Amino acid sequence: MRDAYVLYFRYVKSTMNPSLYHVKIRKGRDGYYVAQCKELPAAITQGKTRKEALENIKEAIGLVLEDMQAEIREKKLVVVEA
Repeated sequence: MRDAYVLYFRYVKSTMNPSLYHVKIRKGRDGYYVAQCKELPAAITQGKTRKEALENIKEAIGLVLEDMQAEIREKKLVVVEA
């Protein structure tokens, strides 16, 4: 598909624990570019240009991660990494 782009970038909130997220950007029917993160389906956004969509998805990923952290703190869950 010519109008679909898959981008890989690191979202770094802290230098101690960077994460890699896969983002797919495609051109929608309305002419806007739609960006969605494969690992975080709730992180979806759009922009008039690919650059704007990429900027917006970085922000969306950050917001989803913040929300997930708040939910973990709220429920007092323990996260164990293997």
